[in-house]
Amino acid sequence: MKSGQINRFQGSLRNLKYRLRRFETELTTKHLPSIIRGQEKRIVTMIRWQMWKGKNGAEMSGAYGDTIRPFYKPKTVKAKMRKGLPYDRVTLYDTGNFYRRIKISYNARYGFFIKSTDPKNDKLVEKYGANIFRLNRTNFNNLIDVVKKELQDITKKEILGE
Repeated sequence: MKSGQINRFQGSLRNLKYRLRRFETELTTKHLPSIIRGQEKRIVTMIRWQMWKGKNGAEMSGAYGDTIRPFYKPKTVKAKMRKGLPYDRVTLYDTGNFYRRIKISYNARYGFFIKSTDPKNDKLVEKYGANIFRLNRTNFNNLIDVVKKELQDITKKEILGE
């Protein structure tokens, strides 16, 4: 290689190094939060579906089992039967308000949180645990596939300039 070619090559490497550093910072502060916010409807739907099936994401936290427990009390089972709602599993569904108010919030310091803005949220989390808002392994892997694809597209654009 000639001297001019080496200088251009080194300049290209410095440029790539700069782009990688900038991208690393933007990845956690800009891109990932944006992708997750863009997937909020998908994530919330997965959480609702898990709850409806009486499941939670306990397996992802290392806990044993994935069934929402404790089971409903006999009084609640009778009320569910009268309303025509499932009573063979804990769905956390009564009027639909708790489900409708499930939201994702983001804090730059601590990351993402999923909760319901329904007044019953704290009581239900206390009784059934925070894992009710955690994705199970299958749903988590599905979300990761979507996020990976979006990150690949962003990476091509930001680093390679495509």
